[in-house]
Amino acid sequence: MDLNPTITDDDEEVYPDCVINESLEFFYDGQQFEDVIMNVLHQKKQASIDDFIMGINYYMEQDTFMDF
Repeated sequence: MDLNPTITDDDEEVYPDCVINESLEFFYDGQQFEDVIMNVLHQKKQASIDDFIMGINYYMEQDTFMDF
């Protein structure tokens, strides 16, 4: 089952009914998540779990990568 949104001609995201019925929210696609993880590792070779969490939260709030 594809849970990704459909984009309308008005550039709006329309999610499948099962996503809406379960009150689910979309935070990242797999590529964005991987990009954040790789960015953290690029800056800190010995990154901690907290570093990854901070990087993910920062990206979600700022739509850009965190500088470590």
